[in-house]
Amino acid sequence: QLEVSSKLQNTVVNQIYNSNFELSGGWTASSGNASDGFWDYIPVGYIGETSLMISRSSSSGNYSVQPTSSYYCSVQPGKTYTLSAYVKTASMTGGGTGARLALTLSGSTVAVSQAITTTADWTRVEATYTHPTTSATATIIPCLQNGTSGVAYFDGVQFEESANASRYNL
Repeated sequence: QLEVSSKLQNTVVNQIYNSNFELSGGWTASSGNASDGFWDYIPVGYIGETSLMISRSSSSGNYSVQPTSSYYCSVQPGKTYTLSAYVKTASMTGGGTGARLALTLSGSTVAVSQAITTTADWTRVEATYTHPTTSATATIIPCLQNGTSGVAYFDGVQFEESANASRYNL
């Protein structure tokens, strides 16, 4: 006799390569970055042992990291997509745009997540975008950004076809 059951979960297809940063590679600094930043894989993980860290010494401009071109994501007309990640921050000061996620399509930012501008423990943030029904299939670039002086750690990055973030899928 069945005593307990769980609700059916949707199947999540995560389009992000090396989304928990346990491997080296698959990510690169974006062009046009602020000159006072740098990024690296670091042994401070939320899922697993490693995360991607972006460190900044000022709050002017953004420093972004994105997948290498062979790992960009694809969007279909009329479909809704969500980019999500777990973010932890340390020593955040001076305002700025904070640690956040962004989606870039044809050189323009089409969606951004809520920003974390103060020191905070692991928090999941998300950005949602609906590709117009009149558009062709396109390539979209997920970006991890830090626009505030301090350190931002990103882990468990997921890009999926959904109107909101689902449970993280490796």
